[in-house]
Order: sequence, then C-alpha cells, then structure tokens
Amino acid sequence: MAHVVSLKLLEKVLTSPHALSLTEGSPAHEPGLMFVAELLRITQDEDQIRGLVECVLPKEYAGDLLKEVPEMVQSGIRKGLHHPKGAEGNDDRKQSEVILEAVTECGGEFFNSPQFNPHIRIPGKHGGKEVHPVRSTYMKELLRRTYYEKTGKPPGSMAVREALDQLEANARYDALVEEVHIRVANHHGRVIIDLGDETNRAIQITRHGWMEVDESPVNFVRPHGVVQPLHSPEEGFDPEELRTLLCMSMPNFILMIAFCINALNPYGPFFVLQIHGEQGAGKTIIAKIIKDLIDRNVADKLRMPKSEQDLVLQAQGQWLLNYENASYVSSDLSDLLCTMATGGAFAIRKLYTDDEMVIKVYKRPVMMNGIGNFATRPDLLERSIFLNLTAIQKGKRKTERELYAELDKLMPKFLGYLLDCVSCALANLDEVEPPRSIRMADAAHWLVAAEPATGFPEGSILDALEMIQREILAQSAVDDTLTVALMELLLNEAGHTYEGRYGQLHEELIANSRRYGKGLPASPSALSSKLKRMQPGYRQIGIEVEEGMRSSSGQTVILRLTDEGVALAREVAAQDNGDGDGHGQF
Repeated sequence: MAHVVSLKLLEKVLTSPHALSLTEGSPAHEPGLMFVAELLRITQDEDQIRGLVECVLPKEYAGDLLKEVPEMVQSGIRKGLHHPKGAEGNDDRKQSEVILEAVTECGGEFFNSPQFNPHIRIPGKHGGKEVHPVRSTYMKELLRRTYYEKTGKPPGSMAVREALDQLEANARYDALVEEVHIRVANHHGRVIIDLGDETNRAIQITRHGWMEVDESPVNFVRPHGVVQPLHSPEEGFDPEELRTLLCMSMPNFILMIAFCINALNPYGPFFVLQIHGEQGAGKTIIAKIIKDLIDRNVADKLRMPKSEQDLVLQAQGQWLLNYENASYVSSDLSDLLCTMATGGAFAIRKLYTDDEMVIKVYKRPVMMNGIGNFATRPDLLERSIFLNLTAIQKGKRKTERELYAELDKLMPKFLGYLLDCVSCALANLDEVEPPRSIRMADAAHWLVAAEPATGFPEGSILDALEMIQREILAQSAVDDTLTVALMELLLNEAGHTYEGRYGQLHEELIANSRRYGKGLPASPSALSSKLKRMQPGYRQIGIEVEEGMRSSSGQTVILRLTDEGVALAREVAAQDNGDGDGHGQF
C-alpha cells in the first residue's frame, strides 16, 4: 500500500503544473498552496508533504514557503481537502458527504413532529435553540453555508438535494418524535410564549406568575423571515388608559380583552373575533394592536382564504390569523374557520404527487373585520366574539403617528397584564365551574378563571359574551327571509303552532314567495337543512323547531312560537309597509 501511495506522490510531482511553477522559485505562495492541496488528497503526512515541496524548490530558494507548509496542511484538512477525489462525475456525492459531516459538527439534533415531518434543532447564534423543518429554505441555505465554510467553495445543487434527502431519511427512521409549536405552547401545565427575537428567549407562565427564560423548553418554529419579536412585557398596566385611548365602550373593551386572553390559551378552543363597524371606526387599528401584541408577524393582515389549502398554509406560518376587509364568508369557508378555531385535521394533496395526502392538524384563534354582516352561518356565529364599533368623533380622532406613539408606551404593560391574566387562569381553572349557558364552554371556562386578574367586576366577561351572542344570533335570524316568512305563517296558525311535512311547509312558503323575494330555500330538503342550521338562533328569538314522525309520505316538522317569539313576530309585522320589497318585512 505504501508503494502505491509513493507512486501516486511521484506521479503528482512529475505532472502537477503547480510543482513545475515551484521549480522557478518565485512567486511560490500561490502555487505552493495549490500543490499542497493536491498532495493532501494522497497523503496527510505533514513531514512528507513538506519534503516533497522542498524537493521541487530550487536550491537557491530563500523564501518562507517551507515555514508555511504546516499551516497549509492543517487548513486544508479543516476544509475537507484531504478527502480523496472520487471517480469522474462523483463530485456531487463527495460534496454531499462533506455537507452531512458539517451538519453533524455544528451540533444539529434531529427529531420528528407527530405527523413525522423531520426537523433539526441547532444552537442559535445569539443563544438558545433554533428549530427548522428539514425541508425548508433556511435548511438549504444552512447546508450551502456550512459546506462553503468547510471548503471555501460553493456546493452543487445536486449535492444539497442529496444531503437533504439523506438527512430527512435519517431523521424519519432514527429520531424521536417531539411536538412542534408556533408562538404559544403548553408544557407540563405551563404556558410558553416565544418572544421571537434573535436570542430565542421565551416567556414561561405558571400559576404563580411569569418570567422570561433564556431557552425555551419546547420546540418553536419560526417560518423564515416572517415571525417578528414581541414587546418585552412589563408591569403596571391601567386598562382604563387603553380603553380611553381607543375610544371603546366598556362592553367592547371587555370583549376585546376576553379575546386576547383566549388567544393565549395553548389548549384552545378559540373564539373567532368579528370586528364590525363603519368606515372610520378603527377596525383595522384594533385588529393590528391585538395582532402585534400576541403574534407580531410580517404578514399582519391576510386576505380571506379561497381554499382549504390556502387556510392551511396561513395557519402553518402564524398563531393568530387576522383577515382584513371581509365582505362575505361562504358556507364552506365558515365550516373551515369553525374547524380551525375549535381544532381539527385538514387533508391536502402532497405537492408534486397525485395520490399522496398530507394531514395537518391545527387549532388557531382567528380575527376578521369588515363592514356589514359578512358571516351569517349560525355555527360560526356561536363560536364568535363581536365588537360593534362606532365611528370615532372628530374631536377625539388622533393621527396614526400620535396613536402609535402612545401605544408603544402601553403595549409592553398591556402584554404584562395579559400574562397576569393567563397565570390567574392556570391557578383558577380547577377551582371555578365551567359556564353552562354558552356553546363555547371550554373557551369561556378559561376566561372565567382569568377574570379576577382583569380588574373587571365578577361575571362581566360571561355576561358580555352571553349578551352579544344572543343579540347576534337573534339579529341574524330576524334578518333572514325564511325567518320572517315563518313568523308570518305561525302568527296566523292556531296556538301559533304548525305541524306538517317539509314538502307541505315548503309549498305554503313558496305560495307567498312574492312577499319575501328570492331568499327562501329552493326545495324541501334545503328547507330541512336550513331549519336545522338556524335552530340556535331560532331558540334565541322564540321559534321552536322539532321533527315529528317519519312516514312514507315524508318527514313531519313541528314549529311553534313561544310567548317571546309571538311578541317579536308582532313587532316585525307592525313594521310591514305592504310594499312587498322582499327586504324581510311583512
């Protein structure tokens, strides 16, 4: 074997153009560096390399090259130049091996998410740990950078792809499974919030209070270039100071605080915050304050998603989804938002495949703002908190510059106040009874447990939630064409009760369709589906819906007005002007 090495060294001395340059004596540094690099691929013996360099230099050479050879050898080894060059066309393979070695040397730890998506955890430049998906833009950049630092040369694209494939395979089959979070997480009964700064610090909240920690105990991912740092929390918040600055009524302010506390619950479920109001009511500013406070992000305002895949991509990069200028929420989108707020799985086709599905499980707080009633489905309404804002009076208006200057002073204290509320919720959650009067009982339970730290009178949050949801469900039902038609029908029935098949009820409603416009269901089956969806709102306004016996001629439905329903129906009937304009009056 030694004879083979000697022959290779002799061949290199005789054929290398750099060795030939060294025989001239000057300049010697550059050709000497290249000649050493060539010899390293055959031998890493420092004395042997120095002897060969000395052999090709002229006898009268008086420079410092021989003194530099030891450092050249060590530097070349550090850069990986000592790896033997493979057969022609195998450079990519060699580069990928160097990349894999460099990743190991940088202290990377691999693990899988519960959906078996491989991730890497590496030491942060400014402290803490950074977590990145193996298949991410950041990871590709990291591999390129580590290879360049090791060799002084850029890697080929094929080498990077091969290294990523191998890293992904190793992680998927050899690494442990660990949870991955974005911004807010639960850890053994504590709430952990990612501050999002370059030091990778986090806030840890327990039942006894909160504190900043240098290293998060959970894996937080930060989509590349998107997540921004939160304010550093402080004590000493005065809720009335913020309410006055924002010109908000007390009911709206209580509901805004309730949503913020709910959005910091790592378990969920979450309310959907709907911010309604005319132009100049401050809808966008309120949404931005909440977003910056809880989940500051480059994409602070989103457009409404057009598909399930769009919604999944948005949830993948943010904790709190903020939709701007909503005008209409379709039935399908309403269902998706309900699933997102209360938690569920989303199945999307894997990219560049025809028959592979990717399952994503998300639970996120959601905000929407717009003019008018843009979301009308009862299931979404029951999961919503509503802020009904009025235009700010001219004398009380502030420029955005003035407003944000004052908010900058308040935001750190506002965050500290919310952290106190979360700590209170953790301490009281097992001590207070869950509310039974509201659909989102688990979300409301968290808020009731946090209420002692808010400074609001006892019961304020639950009262505000119940009141606004009753109003919205009732208003949504009354504004619906079918509701108005049913009220007229039941007012004219004995005992204000109707019993018949869905087909018969549909025929009677259609017979009077000229009075109501085109808003009635198109078929008996559509009528049945809508009545079931509207039941939560109907109960609020005094319309009871019950299904009776099913026979060969069809399903029977029983409708009746309660005393409250009769009063409301007469009130709506009194507004009828008889013009048949189809705007929901009779």
